[in-house]
Amino acid sequence: MYEFVWFITGVVSYRILSRLLGLGQAVLFFREMELSILLLLAKIADDLAFLKEFKHRALEKSKLSQEEINDIKELDERTVDGWKEVTIEKLKLTVPRQFRSAIRFSTWREAMNLLSKNIKDDLK
Repeated sequence: MYEFVWFITGVVSYRILSRLLGLGQAVLFFREMELSILLLLAKIADDLAFLKEFKHRALEKSKLSQEEINDIKELDERTVDGWKEVTIEKLKLTVPRQFRSAIRFSTWREAMNLLSKNIKDDLK
C-alpha cells in the first residue's frame, strides 16, 4: 500500500511538472514571436514614414497651395498614427486567449519601447 501511494504521488508530480514546463516553453515561444511581430511592424512603420516623406516632397513641388499641402501632411500623420494604434489593438485581439495576459504592451509606444529594450539586451 505504501508503494502505491508513492507511485500515485510520482504520477501526479510528473503531470504537474510536465505541464508547468510545457507552459514555460509556450510562454518563451510566445515572447519570441511577439518580438518578431513587433520588429516586422516597426519595419513597416519605417517604410510608411519613408513613403510619407517621399509624398510630401512631391507635394512641395506640386502646384498646390501651402495650406493644402499642410492639410494633406496633417491627414497623413493622423492616418499613420491611427494605423499604429489599430494595428496594436488587432494584434492583441488575435493572440490566443491563453496568452493574452502575457502581452507586455497596450500602445504603439509601449510596444516599440519593449522592442528597443529587447534589441539592446540582445546586443549586450
